Amino acid sequence: MLEDNLVLADTKELRKYFFGGVDAYRMVLERGGRGIRLPPAQQSKPVNYLMYPYVEINGIELDYFDPESFRYSVQFKQF
Repeated sequence: MLEDNLVLADTKELRKYFFGGVDAYRMVLERGGRGIRLPPAQQSKPVNYLMYPYVEINGIELDYFDPESFRYSVQFKQF
């Protein structure tokens, strides 16, 4: 709305389409997985989804929400 300078009345059809719908730009973070065991199998509890990187050191799972102990970056290279 901000990008296209729309008012709420202009978005009625968009809201109808996007609310509860799945659009072409939606990203699936998990499909049919609960209790995922990674190769090699982690020592802590199974992972329910892989939305954030998972790290385990000496059997202890790191808290990916703690910026002091868990930092990561995402990079890509176009071929």
